[in-house]
Amino acid sequence: MSDVESGSGVEGLSPELAPPSEERGHIPALDGVRAIAILMVIVFHCRFVGLIPPNGDLVDRTTGIGWAGVDLFFVLSGFLITGLLLDAKGGDGYFRSFYARRFLRIFPPYYGFLVAYCIILPRIGAVGLQVPADYHHWGWNFWTYTVNFAMARSGNFSSASVAIAWSLAIEEQFYLVWPLVVLTLSRRALMRLCVVLMAAAFLFRLALIATHASWLAVYTLTPARMDTLAAGAFLAALARGPARRPVVAGRARAVAVLAGLTVLGLAVTGDGPFVKGKAMQLVGYSALALLFAALLWLAVEASPRAWSARLLSSKVMRAVGRYSYTMYLFHYAIILALASRVVSPPHLQSIAGSLLLAEATWTMLVVTTTFAAAFVSFHVYEKHFLKLKRYFPMPRPASSGSRSG
Repeated sequence: MSDVESGSGVEGLSPELAPPSEERGHIPALDGVRAIAILMVIVFHCRFVGLIPPNGDLVDRTTGIGWAGVDLFFVLSGFLITGLLLDAKGGDGYFRSFYARRFLRIFPPYYGFLVAYCIILPRIGAVGLQVPADYHHWGWNFWTYTVNFAMARSGNFSSASVAIAWSLAIEEQFYLVWPLVVLTLSRRALMRLCVVLMAAAFLFRLALIATHASWLAVYTLTPARMDTLAAGAFLAALARGPARRPVVAGRARAVAVLAGLTVLGLAVTGDGPFVKGKAMQLVGYSALALLFAALLWLAVEASPRAWSARLLSSKVMRAVGRYSYTMYLFHYAIILALASRVVSPPHLQSIAGSLLLAEATWTMLVVTTTFAAAFVSFHVYEKHFLKLKRYFPMPRPASSGSRSG
C-alpha cells in the first residue's frame, strides 16, 4: 500500500522508509502495525495458489480474514495522513509539499512495477511471463488510479497479479481531496465529518447490497470504504485535542472488545470471515474499522515497556513494516512466479507429508522472497527519489490551530 511519514503524521499505508533516526517523531510501533497488515494480506493470498481450496476448517477460517489487512492499512493511512496535514496546517507550501512528497514516495515504485511487470518482462519473454489479464483488460485504469471503478463496474477481479492496485486507487482518491478538507475545517468539525463519513459508508454499502450490486462494488468503491480512512482520521484529530488519554484508552478497549466480538461472531457463523459475505460487507467492514482504530490508538499510547509495544517495535516487525508498501506491490506477482517456476505448493505437501506444514513453508517462502525483492527495490531504485524530499519539507507552523477546536 502507499507510504507515509512516521510520527504525528505518516503519509500513507506503509512507512516513509527513511532510517528511524531521521524521522521526526517516529513511532516505532507503527512499523509493526504495517508489518501485521502486509503479513495478513500475503497469508491470505498464499491460500489461492496451488493449495487445497478453502474448506472451512480452523486454519482456513483463521487465514480467511487476512483480506482485512487492507482495512488495517486504510485506518493507519487515515491516521497518519490526517496527522501530517493537521501538523502542517497554516504553513507555507502546504499543498505543494504534501503532493510532491506523495508523488516521490508512491509513484516511482508503482509505475516502475507496472512498466516492468506488464510491459518490459512480457516482451522479452522473461520466464514465459505474459501480460496479466487484468492489465490487458483495464490498462488505462491502472495508470490513472481508477481500477477500483473498473472492477466495481465489471464485478470481476480478472486476476490478482496487478489487480491489488484497487486499494492504491482508493488511497490516491483519498489523497486527492483530503488535504483541502483538513485545511478547510476546524479540528472539531473534522472529527464530526469523520463520524458522518463512517455512517455514510455503512449506508452506501447497504444501498449497494439492496440494489444487488456485485460484491466487488461493495469492496472496492471509495465511498463504501471511507469508514476505515475516516476512523483513522478521527483518531488523528482526537490526538491533537485536549482529550484525556486514560479515558480515551478505556473507551478504546471497550470498542475493541465489542468490535472484535462482532467480527468473531461473523467469522464463525454464516459465510465465515470471507470478504464476499453480505453480513461481513455490511456490518463486518464497520466493525473492522472500529476494531483497527481502537487497536491503533492503544498501540500508539502503549508504554514502550508493554509487551505489545516491544513486539510491534521489534527489529523483525519494523523491518517488514518498513518495506510493506513495495512488498504489497510485488507479493502476488512473486506468488505466481514461485508457484509456476520454483516449487509448487502441492509438491511441498508431498515432501512435508502435511498440508499444514506445506502451507507454513510456502507462506514463509513467499514472505522472505517478497521482503528481499522489496529491500533491493528500495535501495537500488526508490531511495534515489526519496532523497528529493528534502526540497519539499512539510511546513511545521510554530503555532498551529490544528490542535485547537
